[in-house]
Amino acid sequence: IDVTERTRSRQLQEILFNISRSTSDAHSLRDLLIIVQQQLSTLLEAENFFVALYDEHTGLYSFPHWQDEMETDEDDWHAQDLKGSLTDYVRTTGKPLLVDDAKHKLMYEQGIVSYEGPFSAVWMGTPLKTRNGVIGVMVIQSYNTQDAYDLNDLEVLAYLGENIARFI
Repeated sequence: IDVTERTRSRQLQEILFNISRSTSDAHSLRDLLIIVQQQLSTLLEAENFFVALYDEHTGLYSFPHWQDEMETDEDDWHAQDLKGSLTDYVRTTGKPLLVDDAKHKLMYEQGIVSYEGPFSAVWMGTPLKTRNGVIGVMVIQSYNTQDAYDLNDLEVLAYLGENIARFI
């Protein structure tokens, strides 16, 4: 393992420790997710972040926490049916996903996903899995920087998602 990998591994452990320590201090799920976003932003560009929780009875996603430079209106974040979206794709496949504009367009042309919300240069999401299945998706995206994330970053997000799902 090289120095970069060891440093990143140490940073991940520190982030998880900080999040774990914060679970007892957080008064709500939103408070906890704000801490998650703050901790994640120490490693990755995370100013555009949301968690979408899926309700299997209604088929709708709710957003206990979101921050987005393009969608600032509360009405943009009411419970929604995101069928066909990248978020729904990650939930239904149960696999993390990193897509840039070209990959998103290809998935769209193939009928795999639709376009929801404003265009982003790069989008990265990971399922939030519990013993009962996938309860939602955690997403970060960049509207301006297509190479803001890579596959190593996707591994980081997936690892955090696995642990955060337990906290939720």
